[in-house]
Amino acid sequence: MRILIAPDKYKGSLSATSVADAMTRGARKVHPDASFSIRPAADGGEGTLDAFVVATGGRVHDLTVPGPLGASIVARFALLYDDTAIIEMADAAGLSLVEPDPASAARSDTAGVGRLMVAAADAGARRIVVGVGGSASSDGGTGAAREIGWRFLDDGGAGLPPGGVALADLARIEGPREPFQPEVIGACDVDNPLVGSSGSARVFGPQKGADEDTVARLEEGLDRLAEVIRKDLGLDISVVPHGGAGGGMGAGLVAFFGGTLRPGPELLAESTGLRSNIDDADLVITGEGRLDDSSLRGKAPVAIARMARSAGTPCVAVAGDLRLERQQVKKSGFVDAVGLIQSGGASMADSDPERAIEKATEGILRKRLERKEGRTFRK
Repeated sequence: MRILIAPDKYKGSLSATSVADAMTRGARKVHPDASFSIRPAADGGEGTLDAFVVATGGRVHDLTVPGPLGASIVARFALLYDDTAIIEMADAAGLSLVEPDPASAARSDTAGVGRLMVAAADAGARRIVVGVGGSASSDGGTGAAREIGWRFLDDGGAGLPPGGVALADLARIEGPREPFQPEVIGACDVDNPLVGSSGSARVFGPQKGADEDTVARLEEGLDRLAEVIRKDLGLDISVVPHGGAGGGMGAGLVAFFGGTLRPGPELLAESTGLRSNIDDADLVITGEGRLDDSSLRGKAPVAIARMARSAGTPCVAVAGDLRLERQQVKKSGFVDAVGLIQSGGASMADSDPERAIEKATEGILRKRLERKEGRTFRK
């Protein structure tokens, strides 16, 4: 039996590699003679760079860049052997780098991401993949764009301060002398548009610490950004799928870097051979910290489950917190799913998540083995 272990991280708790190790220990107790392939997954958020490097090799570079609120931090980019650079937005402008509150949600920007992109280009990258997810900012990628010469001006011709709220005063945009040379691809963790009821500010602003008033101001800023881009650049980024990923970084990559946007899990699967691993497996085990409605919009475990279903390979999920109903689980492509909180309680999930993952993985596989038809669902 060939088992593929391909989870995403448990955000705020365990890396994808640690999750995969715990799942493997649990699976071995049920299938001791199986052969295991360990492939930590990612969707564009935290862990994207490591997932590429583990799968393909490459050299990781450290660089001091502005963090989301301007203070210097050390972030990374990887240069793979085919001259592709991998950058994680979360590493330079991530939510984990700030104390989420209305002030940081209003002011956080993406200058550090742009600094990494410039450094990658200077290092010889011909293609740059930006993992677009896990951000603290809602600036539509304007901070990154400033790093390559774009200017965002108010009515008086003065440059706007950083952050998404300041974009409400945007009057015109001036471009750089030369376009950015490397091909740019955004690997996005969600498919939300830039603005509107399912847009970046309204859906993800509260996660970044924005209160109701700040969400409204961020929405106003991003809507104004889309309007001026339409006027000055002739692009309608308000309707671009994935444009709302990373606080609008997806839309910014299209408008200011000539980039294209892809679902992160699909891009990772194609670039690292994960899809062929799924095809070769007899069983796939995946998961993430919280499997809920937002997972259905492009998160790694659901993307993996859908690829597995297309390949005719059963896929089970072990999540920290399972928030999907039975019908949603099956419709997403999983044959079975379990949540640590639902199966073992919040106490163990919080105090010893690796042990909880090991036990939950063992439990779900043992029940599948006992029932044979693989129709067990645990809520």
